[in-house]
Amino acid sequence: MKLKHTLVSILTVAVFGGCGGGTGGTGLTSIQGAVETTDSKPLVDAKVTVVETGDTTTTNGDGQFDITSEVSDPQIEVRVEKGQVDTSFVVQGAQEGESRINVLVKLDSSLKVVNIDQFDVHVSIVGKCAGSFENKLVIRQTKEIATNSTCRARAVVYGDGQKRPLIPVAVQYRSCSGTNGKLTYSFWKTLATGLTENGAAIGVAEIDFPYIESDTFCEYRVVAPYQYGNETPLEYPIRTLVLQRKGG
Repeated sequence: MKLKHTLVSILTVAVFGGCGGGTGGTGLTSIQGAVETTDSKPLVDAKVTVVETGDTTTTNGDGQFDITSEVSDPQIEVRVEKGQVDTSFVVQGAQEGESRINVLVKLDSSLKVVNIDQFDVHVSIVGKCAGSFENKLVIRQTKEIATNSTCRARAVVYGDGQKRPLIPVAVQYRSCSGTNGKLTYSFWKTLATGLTENGAAIGVAEIDFPYIESDTFCEYRVVAPYQYGNETPLEYPIRTLVLQRKGG
């Protein structure tokens, strides 16, 4: 008989795009993270399944997994199986729009509860550049932008369903060279940073950054939470037209 193990999980959830609000949403959800045993060793070759859809993947040599699924239930149940391990955990789906979830799962056979620290981060390009981007799981530039424009990234951060103030958010960029999908990238550099507000617009950060279409600024990303304690940062790619033309 398989043993039932309990999960102690540290969870980070990031949400892209969408409109409106609410207590939970549905749609395309990307769940990525790692599964560890009680002694912090990775659980390798474990089967990870989104219960609602049956979509499945397997953890790699570091216990990491990445799975994308179209869900309709805002309470997303994920099952982990390997040998005597057969357990599941539930995460709260997106507050709005499509979502990207990062989760560190720790297995513990003695505890009977699940502790979850959850972040929902809603990211979109707003303001005068809004019409040139498609805000989804990967933010994609769809139209030309005037040279040396200033664009604005908007992040709304929730923690356990409540908007969270004073959470750091960063916009970064990197250069690329090559063609036909065979690209070489530089290291990421931080272009601008900000904090979510603690006033009337609590939990909201709006960051202006120069948008330059060139090989030097080949790709952008929004990172949140950025250098915030032990929280795992989530990265939201912004695929420029330059990168798309290169096949990246």
